[in-house]
Amino acid sequence: PTQMDWNEERLAALGKEQLLNLLQNLQTQRGSGRVAEETAAELEKRIRARLDSDEAKEAFAAFLGKRKPDFSRFT
Repeated sequence: PTQMDWNEERLAALGKEQLLNLLQNLQTQRGSGRVAEETAAELEKRIRARLDSDEAKEAFAAFLGKRKPDFSRFT
């Protein structure tokens, strides 16, 4: 099986579309047996958490609103 080296820093650098593409690719790799089930499940959990985080929602809203994101409430 392929090793998936996706640490938090690398995931944080991805936008929503990239995260969704990564999730889709992960599903394909999982289905073909190229990624161990345990590894795929853990990475999927981390990707979904990023997509559902308040920080991600603010970033996406800022992008759609053509403004800079305001992360001050998260620190």
